[in-house]
Amino acid sequence: MAKLFTVFLVVSISLFSISVSAQNKQTFAEQPIFQNGEEAYACYRIPAIVRGGDGRLLAFAEGRKNGCSDFGNVDIVLKTSIDNGQTWSGLKVVVDNGALQAGNPAPVVDLQDPSYPDGRLLLVYNTGNNGEYEVRHGNGLREVWLKTSTDQGLSWSEPRNITKQTHRPLMPKINSDYDYAEDWRSYALTPGHAIQLKSGRIYIAANHSAGPPKGGFNEYQSHAIFSDDHGANWEISESVKIPSSNEAMAVELTDGRVMMNIRQQNGENRQRLIAISLNEGRNWNETYFDSTLIDPVCQASIINYQTPGGYPALLFSNPASTKYRNQMTVRMSLDDGKTWSIERTIRTGPSAYSDLVEQSDGRIGLLYEHGNDGGIHYAHFNFAWLIGDADQERFGAFLQKLQGIELANSQAFQIASPRLVYDKTFLVKPERVRAAMEIPGAVVRYTLDGTKPESNDPILKEELMISGTATLKARAFHPDFKASEVIAADFFKVPKSFPVKDIRLIADPSPKYPGSGPAGLVDLKKGSENNFSSSAWMGFNGQDFDARVTFKKAQTISQVTVSLLSNPGAWIFAPRQIEIYASDDGKDYTLHKAMKYEPTRSDDPGGQHYEAIRFPTLKTKYLRVLIKDHPIPEWHPGKGTPAWLFVDELIFEQ
Repeated sequence: MAKLFTVFLVVSISLFSISVSAQNKQTFAEQPIFQNGEEAYACYRIPAIVRGGDGRLLAFAEGRKNGCSDFGNVDIVLKTSIDNGQTWSGLKVVVDNGALQAGNPAPVVDLQDPSYPDGRLLLVYNTGNNGEYEVRHGNGLREVWLKTSTDQGLSWSEPRNITKQTHRPLMPKINSDYDYAEDWRSYALTPGHAIQLKSGRIYIAANHSAGPPKGGFNEYQSHAIFSDDHGANWEISESVKIPSSNEAMAVELTDGRVMMNIRQQNGENRQRLIAISLNEGRNWNETYFDSTLIDPVCQASIINYQTPGGYPALLFSNPASTKYRNQMTVRMSLDDGKTWSIERTIRTGPSAYSDLVEQSDGRIGLLYEHGNDGGIHYAHFNFAWLIGDADQERFGAFLQKLQGIELANSQAFQIASPRLVYDKTFLVKPERVRAAMEIPGAVVRYTLDGTKPESNDPILKEELMISGTATLKARAFHPDFKASEVIAADFFKVPKSFPVKDIRLIADPSPKYPGSGPAGLVDLKKGSENNFSSSAWMGFNGQDFDARVTFKKAQTISQVTVSLLSNPGAWIFAPRQIEIYASDDGKDYTLHKAMKYEPTRSDDPGGQHYEAIRFPTLKTKYLRVLIKDHPIPEWHPGKGTPAWLFVDELIFEQ
């Protein structure tokens, strides 16, 4: 399915500053809300917050009776504020599961139910009869429940068990309805708030483990549950096909796409995993890791926000560290999460789970933990405080420009790159390519010869047909803004069917990254440069890639193109040499071409790249492709340890 993105303007942060007086005085305040050892609970964890239909704030948490352990006598508790977080009510118990666990509160306010013009509050939550370890081993059950309130949380309905519609447990001895072959075991909502899409859909991110435990929590996958009839009935989304995807939160982007921001439990990447849906969160069309959103393996929060100038933005909060749960940070994106241009640290010390909310007065609220055992505090601040003094000047001018106020130096701002929308990289037939660009007055110009597009190059109007091997480069131009950065896409013309009979690997890939087997090397499925854990990529650690290809019959070949990945941050490097051999009998091979490559530089941003090896035309039934691993360079912190080599596709051309 095509990948569709909305494109906005981005602020150039290094060109020069523009003097604009601060529009607002910076304000920040913080106070403890749930203090450990007070109001009958030893510990409070797992914050969630929403703004009610009348503007009041509703702050939920798990009240843990006997300590900070995840399992035990755990209730869901609530405090409210009717003055934008200045003062808070006493504690109210919303869910009490006796001596067992009730947790993971996922509140959302339904503002589109005509039966409740002032909004109806839905609280979806989990119960459990054993700890996570035992549940993962099949010795316990997690269920999903729903309570509602029509008076801003003052009173609540009786709980309704919605497990059958939202979970897939294999526990028929407990409940005959719980007889699902999927065998979901551990199950958790969000944690944090749920959302309502513009269509009215109630949407709640979640995660589950399936079957017996695996190393690195790799039996976990994120999913979501949703309701299109105000909570009466529920459905389950497709799972995110990334092992160890875990706690998540969803947000709707400006063009209607749904983004899920996800914790990866195994900690391999220490970055937030992103999943994008084009059909309101029912299926997932793209997954990638956001290298800006570093993460110590912890929960995070994300919300929609409108700046004082009326510009749509995303706000994101988490402990901004790869090692420790500290450095609670709030970031802002002006382009649907493509970049995060503004950030500010809320607390440098211990900090863990958090949840964001926009107050009725426009200020930003953050309900967050002071570490795993430091209680839950509420910080709230205005937009001016978030962007700070220097950014206030730069961003204030940007807002004026967006509102139509002429600036003397509008070329200080750079229009964002367009997004190229297409289905296939490997072309059996011509492919339609569009450029997603919604800024009035902007045009997208392109080249097909690998050169940088300039203002006199052809305009990519409605669509462009690509019929052969080409590198398409595109760039946005606008009379009021600096031209965008270049965006590129590679296309390869391939035969209608690859005449490959067999591919044999001399050394197997790592069990962590097996790809989809040797056949996946010629399946015409392009891997994403942001998700090397997908089945498209085959990873080798400290060893060469050596493939023996047998065609169905002798083929005339003059070029082999190899799809590779470079990601120095994940210790994935380009090869040092690629060699092409041919054989008459499949036993003795003769070298026909060798290409050497320079070591990866420290300033190399990485990404997917294609290496084309051309050689004098030959006719053969047997081909050998040898890709030699490069040692990790001296400048890299991993020097002296084996490098990773990732291969996606082999393309044979006449």
